[in-house]
Amino acid sequence: MDENLNQQNNGEVNNNGAPIPPSSPPPEITLRTMESDIESVKEAGGEQVVPQAFTPPEIKSESSVDFNTSSNEDNMISAENNVETTSPPIINEQPKSKTKLIVLLTILTLLVATVAYVGYVYIYPIFAQPVISNTTPINSEVAQTEPIVVPIVPEVPVNEIIPIPGIIGDDLDEDIFATSSEEIAPAIPEIIIPPIVKKTHISYLIIDPDLTARLTLVASTSLSSIRDLLISEAENKPETEVSLKEVILSDEGGQLVFSSIFPMFLSEFSSEELELLFEEDFTSVLFYDENGIWLGIIAKIKEGADVASIQTLITDKIESSDNLSNLYISNPGSQSVAGFKDGSANEQSTRYIAFGETGAALNYGWTEDNLLIISTSYNGIKSIYTKLGL
Repeated sequence: MDENLNQQNNGEVNNNGAPIPPSSPPPEITLRTMESDIESVKEAGGEQVVPQAFTPPEIKSESSVDFNTSSNEDNMISAENNVETTSPPIINEQPKSKTKLIVLLTILTLLVATVAYVGYVYIYPIFAQPVISNTTPINSEVAQTEPIVVPIVPEVPVNEIIPIPGIIGDDLDEDIFATSSEEIAPAIPEIIIPPIVKKTHISYLIIDPDLTARLTLVASTSLSSIRDLLISEAENKPETEVSLKEVILSDEGGQLVFSSIFPMFLSEFSSEELELLFEEDFTSVLFYDENGIWLGIIAKIKEGADVASIQTLITDKIESSDNLSNLYISNPGSQSVAGFKDGSANEQSTRYIAFGETGAALNYGWTEDNLLIISTSYNGIKSIYTKLGL
């Protein structure tokens, strides 16, 4: 019995020496397919379908399995070790080496250049000695000073030699000689004086006057000097008895300014206020008729000024003035106590006041283009309006 058991177990024993019982046979598995059913019908004569035995592939391979799997496991472990211990491909590190070499060479070059520059600029001048000619005398005081710049003297005709001492500096005892037909002085900065811009005059008269006279003040500008100049010119009578002469008043600076002249006649006005209200240029005339010679003045309000307020200012100060006789080149007589009245000349509204002498009546008025007209006679303001095209 023991021998049979051992034979059945093919002589296999366990660790205790006891025989290992045989393994149970695998279960029988039947399988029906269309082909197996056809064969079974053919064999049984069509009476009964017998399923065919089928052994799965897993059970077939199980019997042939080698239980000694240690070698397989060793092979797997060795395979894994081979995978893990496989060295990675060697990367060529030659480009990194070249880059490091270039960087080192650059740093070395910069270092050498820096050392050379410092040595040339700061160390070399300490040991370098200037080459001095034995035949050239040197003034020790001058040698210690900064370089001296000698101005360039333009060439001139050679007639005589003139010494120019001190042109280089006070510490030098030597003179520099230049050739010139005249004495040459040290250069002096040229002072440019701007030219005096003379005020130009443009007459406000549209129609040319009968005569024109240009009068220039030689003495200082004052009321007496202006009156004397006008009286002197008034003696130059035109050929016709009734005529209008434009008189251009000026001094060395050019045309006189209205804001400076008019307050000399009427001190109620100031130059500062008139400068803001009226243009600089003005027109003055002398009117001749059978009654005498009469002064007239034309001035213009500045662009953008308040015309209404200026007209009110002129009215208030003229009609309240006690100096109206200053506008006459001869005595006009007594001023009328009746004061100013409304009038008209060439259909233009005016204000006037009469004086004792025949023809003497101070008139003033305005034009549409803001011209102030003042005349010391009624016929004179009509003549002025006519020359203005009114």
